[in-house]
Amino acid sequence: MNPAAVDRYVHEGYRHDIATRYTLPARAVRPEGTVQLGLVQSLFHSGKLSTYSKGLLQIEPSGSVQMNPLDAARYGLSAGDQVRLSNSRGEFTTTAKVFDRVPEGLAWLPDHFAQEALQLFDCVIDQDTKVPSYRTASVSVMKTT
Repeated sequence: MNPAAVDRYVHEGYRHDIATRYTLPARAVRPEGTVQLGLVQSLFHSGKLSTYSKGLLQIEPSGSVQMNPLDAARYGLSAGDQVRLSNSRGEFTTTAKVFDRVPEGLAWLPDHFAQEALQLFDCVIDQDTKVPSYRTASVSVMKTT
């Protein structure tokens, strides 16, 4: 460990302002007719090398949007339907999965299969750490034919 980094952390205030440095911007109110799309980790994939694993790809071969049954019914969706997720930044088409464990008003997309969907997310850069944050976005959901 770098002693200078530890010294800066302890004596120059880094630990004192941690609550403000690592706070995401306030969430905007979700517009009517949308869900809050979030990128989530999968139990089986990390997204690094796991998408090249034949065994893991047999369990989870691609990304699918996971929705609550009430939201799926509101949009006329069933498991396996093709859906278009869109907002002012773009659109993305994927397959729907329906799970009780997803809270109503939210939709989850596996992070490791989200490359095409990243266009839907605003990217906020933390000014101190320069770390990007683009984990949620409000999106409209439409069943495709």
